[in-house]
Amino acid sequence: MDWTVILIVASAGYLLGSISFARIIAGRVLPSADIGVTEMPLPRSEKKFRLTTVSATSISSRVGPKYGCLTSILDMAKAFLPVMVVRILYPEEPYHLIAGSAAVLGHVFPIYHRLRGGRGQSPIMGALLAVDWLALPPCLLAGSLLGLGLLRDPLAGYTAWVFLLIPWFWWRFDDWRYTAFAASLALITAVAFRSEYLQDIRLRLSGDYRPEDLIPMLENTDMGRPIKYVKRYSFFRRRLTTREHPTTND
Repeated sequence: MDWTVILIVASAGYLLGSISFARIIAGRVLPSADIGVTEMPLPRSEKKFRLTTVSATSISSRVGPKYGCLTSILDMAKAFLPVMVVRILYPEEPYHLIAGSAAVLGHVFPIYHRLRGGRGQSPIMGALLAVDWLALPPCLLAGSLLGLGLLRDPLAGYTAWVFLLIPWFWWRFDDWRYTAFAASLALITAVAFRSEYLQDIRLRLSGDYRPEDLIPMLENTDMGRPIKYVKRYSFFRRRLTTREHPTTND
């Protein structure tokens, strides 16, 4: 592999990924709003769960799924396009994997906005559409089932699919570079969500909320909508039904 090409591809991917479509759309539909913090009231406490992200989630939570979905599609496109172009230009070498990782890194840490970006879910999906679109259905479904059904944690259900890309790429490709690509996406996701993971732990320890309190917020985001369907058959459906409609011995 040519290090000059690697540098050019990584730089181009990062700079494109740093474009904040959430800020661009917010400037049109929410010109005076601060979209840097999204708060969700907790039903058992006066505290709120805070998402310090500037992304499709920020837009969707304020003006609905129409603009949230548009933001998500644009975020996917800014990763898909450079990955696909590089893949066409260099079919013999996996430079496109570098472009994909760089685009996601730019989205999370955009150079144009003091490194304050989104959490990377949409651009990861965009990159995967160009690298291996077959990874999306099984990993998204398995991640939601793992997070909600086994771990009983909506935040895990929202992000676990990215970590499942590592065994998927190990199984799909006989090339360590593809597995390393998946590992880089998982690492970026872990760093991006670090504040939410820590906040989740603190609130649990304080007794201020239960994990299922996050479901109403996450299931209405573009990347979290699979949660809405998985919970119908999961632990959370049974638990919430029992809590809302307790049985009596009258």
